[in-house]
Amino acid sequence: MNFENHNLISDEEKKSVLMEILGKLDRLFSEYNITYYLAYGTLLGAVRHQGFIPWDDDIDLLIPRKDFIRLIHFCEEHKEELKKMNLEIVEYGVNKKDYFKRFKIADTRTVMEEFGEERSAVFVDIFPLDCLPDLPTKKLRKMCRKIVLMDNLWSLCNAGVAQGSGLKKKVYAILLLLHKIFGCERMKKYYENKEISMSMVGEDRIFCYAEGAAVNSRFMKVSEWGKTIRIPFENDLFCVPENYDGILTMWYGDYMKLPPEDQRHSHEYYKMYWR
Repeated sequence: MNFENHNLISDEEKKSVLMEILGKLDRLFSEYNITYYLAYGTLLGAVRHQGFIPWDDDIDLLIPRKDFIRLIHFCEEHKEELKKMNLEIVEYGVNKKDYFKRFKIADTRTVMEEFGEERSAVFVDIFPLDCLPDLPTKKLRKMCRKIVLMDNLWSLCNAGVAQGSGLKKKVYAILLLLHKIFGCERMKKYYENKEISMSMVGEDRIFCYAEGAAVNSRFMKVSEWGKTIRIPFENDLFCVPENYDGILTMWYGDYMKLPPEDQRHSHEYYKMYWR
């Protein structure tokens, strides 16, 4: 694709747009009672730098699965309202509507090339936060794998074509045929309800990001996670877990210590432009 007539987005402009998106989402989530937390490097940046990590420029949010699914439906049903706010929901990967593992909410005034097509460029990452029974780690990992499988099957319904290669593609092709026989919309609703039932929040349950927790033993009880509080991030206050110290320690260890200079790099892989 030819971007000769488009202006490149600077690092400062990107951060400004990201803060616009985050501010709009914060107001939207408050209005529709959707719980969210700044997560990963964004949470670390808020606590250690009161804003972006100086050498990074992305924003990650974690949303409990039930609200995560509500948000997907909201974005689908209010496309025109979001469009007026210069926002749209964007899927990950090559599968259309591959939303249940994670998705992006992007600024429609920006553009880049990804997977061979033109997409909105500046975005906030949205990840589901699953809630599982307080069980031994081995059983928790098994439940996480079930959630990941549900995500894959839901995505398969939307994609309408079996992805992958070899035996995996053959199995997915058979499953896709069965989904078409029984009705993809009916099957998606089944997977959605199943994930919600597996992820109901309670004080005696465990928070995790299921896709990562399926291979990683880092889990934390809901009671240890704490309530939502607001702390500064750049020029405003945003939601974080009350026990951010325990969570950041679990994720990063001595998180207040800066990494070596050769490890201070962003995750930017694409050039971004104004439309």
